[in-house]
Amino acid sequence: MSSRVLYVTACSAILQNIRLYRARRLPVSMLSKISNIKAHVRRWGWARTIYHAIMRGAAEYLGVHVCAVRTRAAAENPQLPCTLPGIDFRKVETHELLEASEDRELELDRDFVSEAIVRGDIAFGAFDQDVLVAYTWRTMNCAPHTDKLWVRVASPYNYSYKSFARAGYRGQRIAPSLLLFSDAEMLKLGCTHRAGIVAVTNFPSLELGKHMASEVIGYGAFAAYFGRCFSFRSRALVNIGLDFITPRGR
Repeated sequence: MSSRVLYVTACSAILQNIRLYRARRLPVSMLSKISNIKAHVRRWGWARTIYHAIMRGAAEYLGVHVCAVRTRAAAENPQLPCTLPGIDFRKVETHELLEASEDRELELDRDFVSEAIVRGDIAFGAFDQDVLVAYTWRTMNCAPHTDKLWVRVASPYNYSYKSFARAGYRGQRIAPSLLLFSDAEMLKLGCTHRAGIVAVTNFPSLELGKHMASEVIGYGAFAAYFGRCFSFRSRALVNIGLDFITPRGR
């Protein structure tokens, strides 16, 4: 056997032993985290990965959450990009919402549905025949963002929140189509613009917003300390009347 072959074989064995040593020393959870970081870097780059880690740490360890607020002007007759034929977009009626709350896959708690209906919030859905496959909620007043913090909007804006699509129907452009359809329906009620909130670490949603012509107009931050919720709004959010509030009794 030549010296070159012996050298390559020895190097391969050493590298394999190093991998085995690392595998023994590092717990599975740590290896999984390292793998996730590598995947994140490949997709978003080092700068965004470091930014993501900092903002996530602020949320987990300091309780400070930072979000971007996006707005979009409603179009009267939008072109819906849904690629799946036979999908019907319409308002979800009260009895359909109560029935949907029994379906665990839809993640619609019955108490949440009942409270939203009392507030006058509107749900729009995508239906495959009679089956609700996706939904989104709109309010012209205020709606929950977290257990303690709510978002309030002023006319002519409406607030879009709690959107969902069944796993088997994702990737068919149903969610973007539902948002555009809902915009057009809310326009009939006098709401010319949609406002939505997304975490600054949610890069996929921020990228999707760019493709849907929604514009990030400002930022907000909030944290809960000593039973109270503290919030910050950039000037643009103040100008459109979007506010973070803590409803009484919560």
